[in-house]
Amino acid sequence: MTVLALITAALQTIGELSPGQQPNDEEAASGLQLLNTILENWEIQHRKVFIIDNLQFPITSGVGEYTMGPGGDFDTYRPVKIQSANVIFSDDLNPDNGICHALELSNSVQWAAIKEKALAARRPLKLYNDNDYPLLSLRLWPVPTIPE
Repeated sequence: MTVLALITAALQTIGELSPGQQPNDEEAASGLQLLNTILENWEIQHRKVFIIDNLQFPITSGVGEYTMGPGGDFDTYRPVKIQSANVIFSDDLNPDNGICHALELSNSVQWAAIKEKALAARRPLKLYNDNDYPLLSLRLWPVPTIPE
C-alpha cells in the first residue's frame, strides 16, 4: 500500500471522500504531514514500526558463516528477528525458477547440541542466528557445498 493509498483510504473512512474519489494535492499534502507527525510521535514514545521483508543473498560453497548488518557480508539493515529462511537453488539459465528448501531455525541450545559443525553437504538444513550487535552472525549447518 502506498502512502497516497493510505491517505485516500483514511479520508474515505471518515467520509471526506466518496468511494473512488482521489484527494487533491492540498488534501494529499495535509494527509502526508499528519502521517509524518504520527510517525514522529511514535518515535518520541520509543514505539517502533517494523516491517516484514524478503531479502535474498548469495552464499558461497564451503562458507558456513556470514555476518549481517551495515558493512557485513550481507550488507543491509540488521533485522530484529528472522522469522523464516530458505536456500534457493537456481541455474544460470533460469535464475527465477529455483527450488526452495526451508531451513530450520535453531536456537542457541539446539546449535550447541550439534557436535560436528564443520560437516559439509550439498544443502544446509539449519540456520543459527547469534543475534549479536552491531552485526549478527548467521551460521549454516551443514556447511553448503554447491556444485560447480
